[in-house]
Amino acid sequence: MSLVYSLSFPKPHTHCAEVMLEWYVPAFSKDQDWIVKMPVWTPGSYLIREYAKNVMQTEARDETGKHLPSRKIAKNAWAISGPSTGKIRFRYRLYGYELSVRHNWISEEMAFICGAATFVWLEGQAQTRVPAPGTASSLANGSHWLARGKQKRICFSGL
Repeated sequence: MSLVYSLSFPKPHTHCAEVMLEWYVPAFSKDQDWIVKMPVWTPGSYLIREYAKNVMQTEARDETGKHLPSRKIAKNAWAISGPSTGKIRFRYRLYGYELSVRHNWISEEMAFICGAATFVWLEGQAQTRVPAPGTASSLANGSHWLARGKQKRICFSGL
């Protein structure tokens, strides 16, 4: 299954990013609840970090833009009632105002993005690779970061 992530910074002065995970449900799949999860810790730093506390305004939609029912089922997990075929998009707003290698920092000058603190994964797809920006090809398990067009710095954190 192919997962596509997007990350944008429409209002960096709010210290927020917009994140989207999109996946395609193959034909002949049965209707089901799709579970997306956010990590609670970062590799190399095994304290519980509770990254999901910075997730706000979640929504799920199908490829036509129709709202899909979704609900928080755990401190770091959401269930989405999805269609039997087609694309599903899960979007959320992410707050980042802690400058460290284990958290996100988003401002008008730069954004430092820690993959574990940013990207949800689709249950059963935890080993998916996330494309990295620029000349880097990819980093395992979604550990990458990217900056807004007018920003001068791009930083990476992860494996």
